Amino acid sequence: MSQYPYILCPQKIEAIATSNPPIQPLQLVTNPARPIIPPEPQPPLENFWLNILLWFRPFLYSPNRRFPYFPDLHLWVIGVTTASAVLVSLGMGKIGLSVLLLFLIPLCGLTLWFFASGFVYRQTRNLYYFYERLLYHRPRKHGEYQEQLNEWRKQKDEIEEKYRLKVERINADNQRRREEHELQKLLILSKENVRQWRENQRRSIVENLNPVPLGEKVDTHDFDPRGYAELSHNCNFPIRLKHYFPNKIFALRYLSGSDRIPDFAYIDGSLFIDIEIDEPYTPRQYPDSDRSLKLTHCMGQSSYDMRDITFTNSNWFVIHFSEGQALQQPEACCKEIAKLIAYCTGDTSILSQFATVPDLTIDRRWTFEEAQDMAERRARLNYSYSR
Repeated sequence: MSQYPYILCPQKIEAIATSNPPIQPLQLVTNPARPIIPPEPQPPLENFWLNILLWFRPFLYSPNRRFPYFPDLHLWVIGVTTASAVLVSLGMGKIGLSVLLLFLIPLCGLTLWFFASGFVYRQTRNLYYFYERLLYHRPRKHGEYQEQLNEWRKQKDEIEEKYRLKVERINADNQRRREEHELQKLLILSKENVRQWRENQRRSIVENLNPVPLGEKVDTHDFDPRGYAELSHNCNFPIRLKHYFPNKIFALRYLSGSDRIPDFAYIDGSLFIDIEIDEPYTPRQYPDSDRSLKLTHCMGQSSYDMRDITFTNSNWFVIHFSEGQALQQPEACCKEIAKLIAYCTGDTSILSQFATVPDLTIDRRWTFEEAQDMAERRARLNYSYSR
């Protein structure tokens, strides 16, 4: 803001001036979690007892024969029992007892052999049948395991293929979404669309700004804040303001809740504009007056910066003209105000009455040193102004 006119806006409007239309975030479909593969079937456990039986296989007997490895076992039992009876009888020395033992001992031996032979036969037969069943089921279990393994591999391949196809479809859909999002982004951020969006946003914000209103009037008998160009008998600018903006221009009113006084206030609905006319020094007659010199409206002068902040924080717009512009180009200054109104409201019809009015000539803002030099040259006395 190194030149006149310059405009200050409420913070909400300033933010819109550099903002872009919102863009919906890109929504991508997340790839599904990898499917759970059923556990691989395990081979059947080797039977411990089967391995033991296989090791003892040469000693197992067929149920169709008894004791094939000891065919004369009963003769051996009779011989052993008879010899035992004879030896016992001879040792006892009694013939009767010896004869009794001679018959009893072989009889007991034969009985024992009979029962033992039957028991061993039955157990051997059961063991043989058990062995045969194990041998029968062993290849069957391995066959079932192989079928289960083949079925599992087939199921695993189907699940993985289905997952792969699903991921491919999702990736293709995401790529399509990315391309559509880029096209939408280019359309939304096109120059014309951004301009239109900002205009609509400004219009909406201005309609709901709710600025701080003007307060009580200034009693000019005690204090007259007006500068030279604010008086209609000195300058045509106040007259042209009321001509171009009838019933919307106010002066000599405090801003409610503060001691700030706008030079002129444009008020229309919720649009409030503080119109300021800046001069480089006061009083205008310096140095022909005894009054002390005061340099004003210099770049970087904090008191005037705070004044602008007060108005913008109160949801007012502020437009500054130099005193020379107000004196020399009053209608062009009004045209700049009309441009600001059209900018805020989006209604350009107000500019139609300025079709033949030339644009305002830019005036450079001054520093402290330049204001001092202007005061010494009595620059304010040399302005020529338009009636």
